[in-house]
Amino acid sequence: MKRSSIIFVAVCALFGACSDAELTSEKRVVVFGVDGLDPEMLQERIDAGMMPNFAKAIAGGSNLQSLQTSWPPQSPVAWSNFISGVNPGKHGLYDFIHVNRDDYGIKSSMVETDEVGMQMTLFGYDVPLTGGDSRSTRKYPAFWEVMSEQGVPVYVHRMPASYPLTESKAVVFPDMGTPDLVGALSGVAYLFTEDEDQNARVSDSYRVERIKMKRRNKNLWKSSSRIYGPADTMINVDALLAEQHAAEDAGDFAAANKVAKKIEREQEVFMPISLMVDNTGDAPVLAVDIDGAYATAELGEWSNWVPIEFAMLGGMVPVPGYTRFRFVSAEPFEAYAVPVQFDPWAPVSPISTPDEAAGELADAIGPYFTQGFADA
Repeated sequence: MKRSSIIFVAVCALFGACSDAELTSEKRVVVFGVDGLDPEMLQERIDAGMMPNFAKAIAGGSNLQSLQTSWPPQSPVAWSNFISGVNPGKHGLYDFIHVNRDDYGIKSSMVETDEVGMQMTLFGYDVPLTGGDSRSTRKYPAFWEVMSEQGVPVYVHRMPASYPLTESKAVVFPDMGTPDLVGALSGVAYLFTEDEDQNARVSDSYRVERIKMKRRNKNLWKSSSRIYGPADTMINVDALLAEQHAAEDAGDFAAANKVAKKIEREQEVFMPISLMVDNTGDAPVLAVDIDGAYATAELGEWSNWVPIEFAMLGGMVPVPGYTRFRFVSAEPFEAYAVPVQFDPWAPVSPISTPDEAAGELADAIGPYFTQGFADA
């Protein structure tokens, strides 16, 4: 587990104190928090002239404070202390993971999800009617909830350990603990490669997809692959589950694992993609076609954000997202794709308060990383 020394910088005791603009009578405070930043290393670099913006902020009257971290010194614990103003014994987060009392396994310390209650089976799908809601495990209110209730406007951007969001009058964007579109806290990234030293493999945080680039046309190389969306767990697999449990009861775990893989395939959702290399210019250019939307990137560079949509519930429920690519190598071909992010204009789960704030931010800057930084 990583240790987290968190530095909070009150960048401007009065908003605008770091600029040449005339101060107004409206007092504002900006608090800048950095996860895992060592205060001594920071001060050394300020003194050496390596961090002029920090130096300018301090010279303008900002207050640089080194805060004692939490015990245990872990990011979700320390940030929850900051958010709530109380210790782990009160807010309830004391690790990256907590014990799952139902099966003595592990679960995220930051979020709990209700079991699905009533459901209706229709045309081979189990449609949940109750349950399945997720909520924060933090047992004390956030400071922005208290302040906004008292009429103090608060804007919180990229706050770790704040997802799932709680109702608030403040404008809040979460960070650590916010999953990608498939629900992975670390995000599931992709490497599309024809490098013979790379084996196809799948983990909780990445997929290596082996491809073969067709080079018959020297001006345009082509290949194809897939990007996977969240599993469609509404697809009814009761018969397969019964088969799996019977194999487990009989001690045939090899057969049980085969059935489990079959269940995964039954519920898997993906979008085909076309990978192309355009050689008509001075240097190769990557082009990725996702259902008619294109991402392009020069060698060694990042592409634009490109929309991707997955069809759930037999195509009746669209699940939209965004991803982008980095063109790593032309020969052997290799391209990297970031985890699929929520569509900020139509998120399938709230990623801001109020809900419309995510789309308003995207209107201003375009699609962005909605997923938080990896929590472990």
